[in-house]
Amino acid sequence: MPIYMAAADSLSSLSTPSIYAELRAGGDGDPYGAAEYDVGGAGCEMTEGRTTWDDDLSDGFDSGNVTVGLQARADGEATVAVADSTSGDVSASGGSIGNVGQVVVRLGVQGAQMQVRWNNLTVNFYRNGVLRESLSLAAPAQVTGTDQAPVREELLTFVPSDTDDDEVVVTGAVRLTSSEPDLQPDPNQIFSQILVYAG
Repeated sequence: MPIYMAAADSLSSLSTPSIYAELRAGGDGDPYGAAEYDVGGAGCEMTEGRTTWDDDLSDGFDSGNVTVGLQARADGEATVAVADSTSGDVSASGGSIGNVGQVVVRLGVQGAQMQVRWNNLTVNFYRNGVLRESLSLAAPAQVTGTDQAPVREELLTFVPSDTDDDEVVVTGAVRLTSSEPDLQPDPNQIFSQILVYAG
């Protein structure tokens, strides 16, 4: 099936997913700040994870390319992994979603000269542990805020050919940046979400 792409100079109001994971600037490792990533879903409590994206803001905020993965199953078990993070893998469970209908990856910024970028983004769909379909972007996806349009988003929608997949694994490398020196972005100024919807 194709991958659908939609860009806008505003943040869309999306329906509530069955399972989600979010990556954001957060507190950049500050234990008293907002979490940098989390996972949750319908019927289960959100679990947060901590990481330091950039420990030297003198040349701007730049996470570098960080490998990220989300595994979500039909029984509601979901785990997000962020490479070299303080918390390691974090999981949520308890919300059954049935079959996997589609996956939406959202890239968003809310400030000029801020950017979120995905490299090697791949979504694999499974049934009973067997890979049935793999959908990958042919080129990196990114959004960048400008002075004229500081708020921007891109939605990437991955729809499987089969309607009875019971597991999905999303992998790629995410990069969060802001070019202004000595500026810690607000927690949600640079973010990406992985949203899994039931079929």
